Amino acid sequence: MKKITFIFLLLLTFCSKAREELLFGVFVSKQNGSWKFHSTAKASETAIQKRDKTMKEISCLEAARLQLEVELQKKIYDGITIEIERVEFFHDGKICRISAHSTKKH
Repeated sequence: MKKITFIFLLLLTFCSKAREELLFGVFVSKQNGSWKFHSTAKASETAIQKRDKTMKEISCLEAARLQLEVELQKKIYDGITIEIERVEFFHDGKICRISAHSTKKH
């Protein structure tokens, strides 16, 4: 029974870590000719260690913004402009998400 419990805990830990890694990055979809972007990032380790909520939010927001900026440099998005819909913070500022959409139909 202990072996089964250990394997279950090992799998649960692995799945949790894999799921966490999938949360970060830029996710893109296209609906009715408009692009939707969701850029999710994590605060810097320095900010997390200092437990400074403002520092966590700023570093997290900058990371999400940079990810989105890199995505928008792809040729497929030439000529579009985006409008930020909302910015969300999770886990006391450790994680944030920028949601945006294109304002010109592509």
